[in-house]
Amino acid sequence: MNNYRLKMDWNKRFLFMLLMIMTFISGSDLLAQVEGVTGRSDHITGQVFDQQGEPLVGVAVYEKKSPKNGTMTDLDGKFTLPAKGDKKVALIFSYVGYTRQEAIWDGKPMKIVMHDNVDMLDDVVVTGYKIVDKRASTSAITSIKAEDILRPDAMSIDKMLEGQVPDLMYVSTSGESGTTPKIRIRGTSSIIGNREPLWVVDGIVVKDPVPISPDELNDPDYINRIGNAISGLNPQDIERLDVLKDASATALYGTKAANGVIVITTKRGKEGAPQIRYTNSFTWKARPRYTDHSVDVLNSKERIALSKQLFADHYVYNSSNTLVGYEYLMDELYGGRISQEQFNTQLAWFETVNTDWFDLLTHDSFSQQHTLTVSGGGSKASYYASFGFTDDDDIVKGNKNKRYNAMVNLDVNFTKWITASFGLNGSVSDRSYYHHLSHRCSMHIGQAESYLPIMMMEHTIFINKGNIKD
Repeated sequence: MNNYRLKMDWNKRFLFMLLMIMTFISGSDLLAQVEGVTGRSDHITGQVFDQQGEPLVGVAVYEKKSPKNGTMTDLDGKFTLPAKGDKKVALIFSYVGYTRQEAIWDGKPMKIVMHDNVDMLDDVVVTGYKIVDKRASTSAITSIKAEDILRPDAMSIDKMLEGQVPDLMYVSTSGESGTTPKIRIRGTSSIIGNREPLWVVDGIVVKDPVPISPDELNDPDYINRIGNAISGLNPQDIERLDVLKDASATALYGTKAANGVIVITTKRGKEGAPQIRYTNSFTWKARPRYTDHSVDVLNSKERIALSKQLFADHYVYNSSNTLVGYEYLMDELYGGRISQEQFNTQLAWFETVNTDWFDLLTHDSFSQQHTLTVSGGGSKASYYASFGFTDDDDIVKGNKNKRYNAMVNLDVNFTKWITASFGLNGSVSDRSYYHHLSHRCSMHIGQAESYLPIMMMEHTIFINKGNIKD
């Protein structure tokens, strides 16, 4: 009897376990059927590919509202995240070198295609001979996009480099329009030789427009007005700049690269419909005025009073100084060349002159730049053409700089392994400045004060007629 009961208990247990297994299988089938009908799951699943259809490994996938709920794709580009009962979930997909994407999960497995990040693809350096991935370059190179440093008040690209490149020394040696700044990349590597960097435009080494000696090249009076190798290049035609700062540049360009190299890449045509673009910029500069807060000088009467005080204190003037104004009249009076009455008459006139030297030597200037470009192309060829006009007017009267420039770039793909590039760049500059103001005459202008009169005759400046002549 006991054995029979024991056998019955085992039979019940076996039937119970069999029933549980069948119930679990039925429940699973039922759940699968429900999921098959609704298409939903309690987990977010999907796969990530690139534009070529290859699975991406290591893509960061996380919920937008809850970034902590995230994961990474496996070797097959697949991922799984808990759904937390939400009907729709916004997910973020992020991967180095690809554009970050946002997608909505609605209960079905996801298929995501990541797109290349164009900005990240530009993370290369141009040495002039080839394009190198920045991660594979061990040289000291700084790359700049031209559009990031364009300024309406600068007429050439070298003036736009100020404060943009680490270790590049920029010195503006003159305030004249159209002048060339001093650029030093590797310091003063030569005492008497050329210290200017080497300019390379589209792989071509460009030289200064006028062949001059190193002594003249380092003289600001020459280089400022003549310009450097890229003075005629329109900044609007430049795509990027790469500054090669270390000694490795000499392996490419030899000893002439000892002062550093600045590689310029101009714009090229792109495949697509023709595009016409017009850009312009206008700059207005106000001349200095005696009413400006930054200008605090004596008027004629105050300057004469100062001269009287210096004379009363027996101030000894340098013998090399030219006597003007009150000092000149006292010298003439003590020398017996004028009478006391003449002295008093001229002195009273000096006290009321108040010559506006800023108005005589400067004026409010207006500068402008215009550029018209046409670009386009197809699978076999692409083109880029531009024409520019620059009118740079200085606040100093008579200092002007006009420039006309044109550029044509043509790229032709003959076959998959033969590509030819043609480029043509030309410019004409017309500069005018007061060259006749020699050092001697400029020295006298530096002594000009409000109580001194001025008379202009045949480009000759007379200050206090009878004393200074040219």
